[in-house]
Amino acid sequence: VSGQGPNPSGALLPRSYERSNVVAGITASFAPSDPLSLYASFFYGQDNRDTSLDLSTLQRYWQDQLSIDFSKSGLNRFENQQMSFILGGALQLPERTDVGLSYAYTRAEALYEGSSLSAELELIAENRIIDSEVHVLDFEVGRWVMEGLRVLAGYRYQNYKDRAPLVQSVASAVQPFDRSTHQHTVTVGVTLTRDFFARSP
Repeated sequence: VSGQGPNPSGALLPRSYERSNVVAGITASFAPSDPLSLYASFFYGQDNRDTSLDLSTLQRYWQDQLSIDFSKSGLNRFENQQMSFILGGALQLPERTDVGLSYAYTRAEALYEGSSLSAELELIAENRIIDSEVHVLDFEVGRWVMEGLRVLAGYRYQNYKDRAPLVQSVASAVQPFDRSTHQHTVTVGVTLTRDFFARSP
C-alpha cells in the first residue's frame, strides 16, 4: 500500500506500508479402538511488516492554526513467527464416564528492527524482542449422571517461559524481574441438554 501522508496544511509526504502474512495448519485424528480417540494439530504463522515512522513538527491539534509538516524519521521492520502443536486423546469409560487429556506447546518469536536515524526508533528498539514458550496440560473427567445432565471436573497447568533478554534501565538500580509465570486452574461444570428438560415428571 502506498499513498500520501496526512496533510492538514503542510506539504504532502509519500508513505509506504508492506505486509506479508503466511498461515498454515494441519490436524489429524485416529481411533485405534471404539472407546479411545487420539488427535494431533500443528500450526505455523509468520507475519512480516515494513513501515516508516513519520513525525509531525507540531501536535495535530494545532493543525487549524499553524502549518504542520511531516518528515520521515526512519524505517522499521516487524517480524513475528508463531508455532504450536497439540496432542490429545479422549477415552470413553463404562458407566457413562469420559476422560480427556491434552498437551499444547506454543512458541512465539517477534523482532522489531528500527532505523538508527531517530531517537524515537532507538528507544523502541531497546525492548524489541519477544521470545516465549507456553506449555499447557489439560485433564478433564466428565460423567452423565442422568439423561441430559453431565457434570465435569478439570485441571489445567500452564507454564509461560519468557526467553527475551531483560534490559536494565541505566538510571535505575532496580534489577529486571523474571516475566516467566506458571498457573494452576481447577474447573467444575454442569452441562444441561434439552433431554434434561424433556424428561417425564
